[in-house]
Amino acid sequence: MIPILSICIPTLNRPELLLQSLNSIFNEPLLLNELEICISNNCSEADYGTVDTMLADHAGHYQIKYVRHTQRLPLDENHQYVKRMATSEYIYFLGDDDFFLRDELGKLLDLIKQKKPDLAIFNGYKVNDANAYLGPSSALAPCEYESIEAAFKDLKDKGSYGAVLVHRDMLQDADFERLYQTSHAYGCYWLSLFRKHERGETLKIIVPDFPCVALRAGHKSYSSIDVYYKKIPHWMAVHQELLQASGLRHLFDEFAAETVRRNASLRFLIGLGALGYDLYSIQEADPDFYDRHRLSIWLSQRLATSVFYKGMRRLYRGLFASAQAQISQTYVAYKLSSAIDNKAKARLISDLTDYTL
Repeated sequence: MIPILSICIPTLNRPELLLQSLNSIFNEPLLLNELEICISNNCSEADYGTVDTMLADHAGHYQIKYVRHTQRLPLDENHQYVKRMATSEYIYFLGDDDFFLRDELGKLLDLIKQKKPDLAIFNGYKVNDANAYLGPSSALAPCEYESIEAAFKDLKDKGSYGAVLVHRDMLQDADFERLYQTSHAYGCYWLSLFRKHERGETLKIIVPDFPCVALRAGHKSYSSIDVYYKKIPHWMAVHQELLQASGLRHLFDEFAAETVRRNASLRFLIGLGALGYDLYSIQEADPDFYDRHRLSIWLSQRLATSVFYKGMRRLYRGLFASAQAQISQTYVAYKLSSAIDNKAKARLISDLTDYTL
């Protein structure tokens, strides 16, 4: 039986977190025949013995493909590799540190059957390394777009790895390869969507009305300076070049201008500095940008490390935490219980007698 959905998970040196990702899938037993799980282990040094055991325990019930590479692939190439492992009509890209919320995989499959989208981008929960709820990962209004321009303007920077469902026809290998070295080659679906629009075909781009995934906001293996000031500008430049003759080229021109304004804003720069990044390293990522905005970068670096800013940030976090406390913590714990193994989950759920669904 060909599954409806392939969940594609690239992984590197995070077996403990991958176990949680897999728990969130295996804890939904009614979906056995409708899912395919594809895992591309990018030559990890870490011990994946517990992952191997879990996969072997479930191999008789799920369609599982697991490849462990002997040589490390660049990030975009590993993303493409795991996409190529998939056989389903629909692909969900899931990070190895992210996991599905409890009871949402069934809704995801229903969405595919009922709506048959070209692209769906999901809201979710943001969690830390201890799976504590930090807030919503995004606040997109549920929508079914009729206009490619409206969809792109709203969603162009919202397709986080871990929050994207896409029809496999929107992921052409040639487009994927054109976007190598951007760390966002999986976002090549926009090129296929633009072509489909220009052929006069009907598009179906959706923001569903339910959060689907927990996205981890913990330590990342990449540099945000490199991503924001080198990788993403390169991703946009490739699109601008490929869309030279397209009537939609202006969308990427506008996106590029918006990105420069955001990257140069004091708020954005100070936020990066507060995360511990050396803002002077922007000079290596984008020398021209650094030269144009040298004063803002210097000022932001000073402010981000100042006692005043740190105090204001603690105050803001306290106010934010108070606002988040209004959300039912029992309900959140229930939704996040998907990442726990079945025995521990059963103990937790037995204590959650007042959650509201």
